[in-house]
Amino acid sequence: MLTKSLEADVFKQLNATLTQSIAVISGDSIFRSRWPAWGQFLPGLSALTVIILTIFYRFRMQHPTIRTIIYIALSLLILSLADSIMILVGVLAVLSYFFFSFERRGFVEEVSRVGLVFMMVYFGAVFGNTVLTRVQIFIGQVDFLVFKWLGGTWQALFGG
Repeated sequence: MLTKSLEADVFKQLNATLTQSIAVISGDSIFRSRWPAWGQFLPGLSALTVIILTIFYRFRMQHPTIRTIIYIALSLLILSLADSIMILVGVLAVLSYFFFSFERRGFVEEVSRVGLVFMMVYFGAVFGNTVLTRVQIFIGQVDFLVFKWLGGTWQALFGG
């Protein structure tokens, strides 16, 4: 029963997270949902760009523009890898926070505290997003009432 539950709940989610983290190098990045449509292929392209332009720079052309492009492509690759590693560490830390089979001591306690921090940051971001959305809706309603509704009524009544 426990192995079926672990396989159904934990291992499938962990497998999906690991698959996404490894996919950055192959070009199928987890940035797919966060980047615009033209940027979906950037992590894989940046790795390929770094390799090809480094070969050209080393053996053929030593132009400063090529070096700049290499640095930009390398930084894109490093950012995508850092994002994948951060998600992987966050998922493992949050899973260790909810693992209640034994007492937390030493390394597991520290990792579970990191998981708690990840959850606090996530819930804080969700709460902040909710508050900002409601403030934006309020500002839109005030704008409508003051400038469109009252302004239109004023013009209709007084012509001015």
